[in-house]
Amino acid sequence: MPRWRTERIPKMRRKRARRQTAGQAIRAARKAAGITQTELAGRLGWAQANVSAYERDERSPGVAILGEIGRVLGLAAIVTPGDVRLVDPASVRLPPEGD
Repeated sequence: MPRWRTERIPKMRRKRARRQTAGQAIRAARKAAGITQTELAGRLGWAQANVSAYERDERSPGVAILGEIGRVLGLAAIVTPGDVRLVDPASVRLPPEGD
């Protein structure tokens, strides 16, 4: 009886996008917009310390707060378990209605 040779087939690894905390997403979006924490706070009607606390993940913003920050920066907030993104609204594709 022939003995079958089994070869190890390497697993295809898919690169996963690095997950972001809310603070990392806020900081990256603010820096991409080229504004300071003080300027962002002024546009939101907040104190600079609030923006700083969110960026350092000392405070956790809710979806409404992320939406407000996104609106001020001209971005859309995408929140999934363990990941937050502030992205260009034109890049967001929604599933067709009724699905």
